[in-house]
Amino acid sequence: MFKSVIILAFAFIASQFANGSVIPNEGVIPGLSQEQMQQFGGICITTLGLMVKKTANEHKHLETLNKSEGDKKQSIAAQNFEKIGGRYFYIEKENKLNWFAAVKACKTLGGQLAVIENQEEMNAIYEKQSVGKYWLDLNDLVKEGEFESWTTGLKASFLNWRSDQPDNFGQKESCVTMFGPLMYDDNCETENYFVCQA
Repeated sequence: MFKSVIILAFAFIASQFANGSVIPNEGVIPGLSQEQMQQFGGICITTLGLMVKKTANEHKHLETLNKSEGDKKQSIAAQNFEKIGGRYFYIEKENKLNWFAAVKACKTLGGQLAVIENQEEMNAIYEKQSVGKYWLDLNDLVKEGEFESWTTGLKASFLNWRSDQPDNFGQKESCVTMFGPLMYDDNCETENYFVCQA
């Protein structure tokens, strides 16, 4: 913003020199005649015009780079996510991470840890998984026993706990995993596979 104000002020002064309306008397700038001052104003306007054009071209180039970077991220996400039911999911079957690292990994992929909406969706995701536990977005880190989405802060609308869950074993289980078609609370520092949603 400040740069823009300086450039505009410079442009105004230079234009005044160019059209002769703010030409000081000879001798104010030693050795320059009124004609030379007008030429100086023209040079300033030409230089300013080139600067503005270069800045505009650089801005346009940055917009193109930003757009292509956004397209690249969308392309990466589209390649990794698979349509399961009516939504898109990514199921990590090779690398185990703790819950916090899984949150970050999903964000890097252009999504978030999954929030399962119903049993049908959970069954469809389960059919695509290898054996093991998978992190979901739900947790009770804010208030024990109140499971909500980390991403949205909304209370969980669907929970399908195993009969002895959640148990907060050792007072250290606050993050939700799915193991088979059931949910468990688990220690957030435990390394598990994870499910992301787009």
